[in-house]
Amino acid sequence: MRVPRAGSDRPLTGRNVPYGLNWGELSLITHRTLEPYNNRIRDDLMAGIFAFTCSCCGEVHEGSPSFAYRAPDPYLTQPEEVQSAGELGTDLCRYTDEDGEHYFARTIIEVPIHGVDEPFLWGVWASLSLESFDHYIETSDQPEEGRSYFGWLSNNLPYYQDTFPLAVEVHPRPDGQRPFLVLHEVEHEFFDDFTNGITIEKAQRIAEIGMHGETKDESRRLIEEAHSHDFASADWPFDDPVNLATFTTKYIVENRHPLMLITHDEEGDWQFLCGTTNNSDDVKISCFGCIYERHPEIAEFSNLPRGWLAWREDENSPWIREEKQPEEN
Repeated sequence: MRVPRAGSDRPLTGRNVPYGLNWGELSLITHRTLEPYNNRIRDDLMAGIFAFTCSCCGEVHEGSPSFAYRAPDPYLTQPEEVQSAGELGTDLCRYTDEDGEHYFARTIIEVPIHGVDEPFLWGVWASLSLESFDHYIETSDQPEEGRSYFGWLSNNLPYYQDTFPLAVEVHPRPDGQRPFLVLHEVEHEFFDDFTNGITIEKAQRIAEIGMHGETKDESRRLIEEAHSHDFASADWPFDDPVNLATFTTKYIVENRHPLMLITHDEEGDWQFLCGTTNNSDDVKISCFGCIYERHPEIAEFSNLPRGWLAWREDENSPWIREEKQPEEN
């Protein structure tokens, strides 16, 4: 996974979450019991005023939702030898790959819930430049007042589309509290929610997805809800709706891997694949328009008939179009 560079140094009121800067074994956030979510995200028991009856498991959950990641997404996509040569602790992470050295700090970001005192809390990782990373460690006991660091949000949150990488400000805090994040302004649903807050109903929906995973039907419904794109509607080259749910892989969505195979199924579904995996766990559902934003070259396939596919040998090879062969029974 290619990680954006934090570059040179470039705020949310945070609750106290005790921690220490160390490279040791993973520890649990105080007063929280964390469990894995899709091998990366972990959810906790909720305590406070917010409460709902889960539509998935039927249990009553009390308190504002709080989720935490054990590691940055880019670190977990690295091969075992890169991870082993790097370091992952409760609050810091670093590793070296073919693109160079990468540095991360564990942080928190809060999203207000309308009518509820406690916010929706995310424990996430942010990438930092080496200069910022070193300064953060050196001043962790007594952070410089008003000092913040530019970074990139380094986890993809459930429900939202592509939160990795969103630009952030990392604000250290004194007295053993984890830094808090402020998102840079951007046209993105997560920024809107961070700025304006979310309804209790939306908080419940996100919490249920975080605890139980997201079904394909739920993915389609969320994606096909209207949201904006960076291109004018007149520039949309396809006859299909711009928010149509399409099938792709995590390597296309997260890694920006080049497209190697495009299929237009008989039923009208589109698939945009990387050709590197057949694992169902790697399947992602993505908005058609969001795929087009990353890969505007797909415009040339707007006339690809149903039942046809296009493929290429490698990133520099020409595309070949052909009719799909019937599957053998």
